[in-house]
Amino acid sequence: RERESMCGIGAVYESGKWNEDKVKEAIECIANRGPDENETTYVRKNMVLLASVLHLRGIKCMKQPFSMKDSRDILLWNGEVFGGRPVVTEKQSDTKRVFEVLSSATADSSRKDVGVRILKVLDMIEGPWATMYWHHKTQTLWFGRDRLGRRSLLLRFEREEENVLKSLRISSVLPASEHNKYVVPADKDEYKLVDSVWQAIPPTGLFGVCFDGEDNLCGFEHIPRRSSLSSASSSSKVSASSPLPVRLERILRDAVKQRVLGIAQSKHVAVLFSGGLDSAVLAAMLGQVLEKDKVVELINVCFDHPKYNSPDRDAALRVFEELRESQPKRKFRLILVNVSWKEVQTQAKHVMNLIRPRETQMDFNIAVAMWFAARGRGHLASSPSTCYISKARVLLLGIGADEQLGGYLRHHSQLKVKGEEGLRDEMQMDVKRLWRRNLGRDDRVVSDLGKEIRLPYLDENVTKLISSTPLRDLVGGSDKFVDKKVLRDVAVNLGIKHAASLKKRAIQFGSRISKRSGIHLFGSVRKANKARAGVSLCSLDAILGEPC
Repeated sequence: RERESMCGIGAVYESGKWNEDKVKEAIECIANRGPDENETTYVRKNMVLLASVLHLRGIKCMKQPFSMKDSRDILLWNGEVFGGRPVVTEKQSDTKRVFEVLSSATADSSRKDVGVRILKVLDMIEGPWATMYWHHKTQTLWFGRDRLGRRSLLLRFEREEENVLKSLRISSVLPASEHNKYVVPADKDEYKLVDSVWQAIPPTGLFGVCFDGEDNLCGFEHIPRRSSLSSASSSSKVSASSPLPVRLERILRDAVKQRVLGIAQSKHVAVLFSGGLDSAVLAAMLGQVLEKDKVVELINVCFDHPKYNSPDRDAALRVFEELRESQPKRKFRLILVNVSWKEVQTQAKHVMNLIRPRETQMDFNIAVAMWFAARGRGHLASSPSTCYISKARVLLLGIGADEQLGGYLRHHSQLKVKGEEGLRDEMQMDVKRLWRRNLGRDDRVVSDLGKEIRLPYLDENVTKLISSTPLRDLVGGSDKFVDKKVLRDVAVNLGIKHAASLKKRAIQFGSRISKRSGIHLFGSVRKANKARAGVSLCSLDAILGEPC
C-alpha cells in the first residue's frame, strides 16, 4: 500500500520581483505538519506549489505536489477518503485516486465549467479534506475545504486592480512573520474574502484564480455548494427498526474503525482523554475495533500545579479502570500529562501563532491543552515515576458530539423557550460554525506535532443519522431534557456506566488551564469571570509577564 495521510499544503504567487524568502517561509511554516517528505513544484515562473507529508500508511510515502507522467495537472491533497466516491481500496493511494478522477472529469473542460466539475468530484468524498488543484489546460488554480472545514486552509492576497492580484499565498498554517495581519471570521452565514490579511478559507464551495492572456493572475471565482452537510453520505447498513442507541453505536463504531485501521507506521493510536462521555465512548470503541497487537493510549492533561488534581484527571482515572474491566484483553495505557504555568509560558508564543486567525483567551486555553496533550509527554498512571512519551501519530477527538447531541446548557434553554424547532436551529448553527471556531484551529495545533486528528463524531454517516432523528429521541423532551441522552445510552451498552453519568466539562475547565490563566492574568478566577476573560483578546505580553 502507498496510502499517505496528513499534509501541509501551500501556494505562493508574486506578480512583481520574485521573493525566494517568501517560499522558504511558506515551506518552514508547514514543515511540522508533514515531517516525512516535503517538495515544491513551480507551475509558472512566479507561482509555486508546496507540500509536506506525514506518512502513516504503507511502505512507500506518496510525495506531493502530485502529478502523473501523462498529465500536467497537479494536486495538493490534505485529506482522507473514508467512503463515498471515488472508491479507494486498501492497495490504492487516496491522493492518486482523487487525482485520477479529477483529471478524467476535467480533461475536456473549459474555464467556464472546470470549477463545477472539480467541486462535483470533491463533494462525493466522505472524509476530511483541504485541497488545491492546478488545471494546466485552463491555467487555473482551484482550492477549498470539505463541507465542515475539518482541515485548515488559510489565504492572503493583495490586489493590483479590482480583478487582478498582486500576490497570493495559501497555507495550512499562518506564517510566523504575519502574526498581525489576519482577520477572524464573523459568525454569519455569508463570508467575503478580505484583501491584505490572512483569513480562513470558508467551506462554502470552491475558489479559483486564473491567468489571463497577459500573464496576470485574476481572482476570485467562487463555485458555491448546493447540497446539505450530509448529502454525500452513504445509506446506513443498520436497520431503521433497531433502537436509536444501537444504530448510533454501530455507525459510530464503523466511523472509528475507518479512521484507525491500517496505520502501519505505529502500533499505537491515541484518544484525547478527558475521562468524559465523548472521549470515553471513543476509547471503548477504539478498544473494540483496533488490531489485537496495537495499544490504545489515553492522554489526559492537567495544569493544576503542583498537586495536579482536576475534574478531568479524577474522571480519567476512574473511567480508565472501567475500560480495563470491560475489555481485559485490550492494552490500554493512561498517559498523565502534567503541565506547569512556566511550561505554558515557554510555548505560549508558538501556540498563539498556531491558533491565528483565532485570537481569544479561550482559544488559547483550549489550544494549549490540546498542544500539550498531543505532544503526549508525561507518565503512565501505572508507573508514576517513569517518563513516557506517546508513540501515536493518530489522535481521536470528540469534537462534534456536543454540537449535534445537545451537549450545551443553552441547548436546554432553547428547547424550553423555542421548542424543538428552536433547538434544531441552534444545533445546526453550532455545526455550521465549527469551521470558524474549532476545526481549523484544532487541526493546526495537533498537526504541528506531526500528528493527525480524526473526528468520528463528524463522520458523514454519523451526522446523517443524528440530523434525521427527532430531537426528543436525542435529548428527551423539554421536561425530561438529558444532554447527549442517546450517547449516554451507548456508553451504558459499552460497559462504561460511570462515564455515562458524568456532566460535561469543557477541556479548558476540566484540565484547569482556564483556572491557571485566570489567576495569572486577573488575580483570581472570580475576577477573570467578571472580566469575561474567555472572550477577551489573548495578550502574549500578559501571559509572559508577572502574575496579576
